[in-house]
Amino acid sequence: MNRNPHTELERWLAAEAAGNQGAFWPMAGLLFKNQNHLDDASIVRYGEQLDLDTDQLVGEMAQKYAPAVRADYVDGIDAGVHGTPTLFVNGEPYTGGVTVKDLREAVGLSRRRAPRPLG
Repeated sequence: MNRNPHTELERWLAAEAAGNQGAFWPMAGLLFKNQNHLDDASIVRYGEQLDLDTDQLVGEMAQKYAPAVRADYVDGIDAGVHGTPTLFVNGEPYTGGVTVKDLREAVGLSRRRAPRPLG
């Protein structure tokens, strides 16, 4: 699926704006669930469902979150995130299998390698 970079930015601006109102994850969930409906009217509708100040979610008011969104994007690229989902174990990108068994093993190995606290 090709994505419009402008739509992606608007989506994450809305999520940040919702987060400022205590609803980042609920908004992110709605945006993810409704990826084919990310126009301003739809985003406002999602905000209404969450009882948010919808004026903050789109347009000029949402632009104040652009520096944070851009910084998160750059931080992700610098950390090795090239798509979603990207998993990290002990700060390192995880490239193994994505089964419960594989993840438990990776976390278990990570725990065994981690320094033990003294005391």
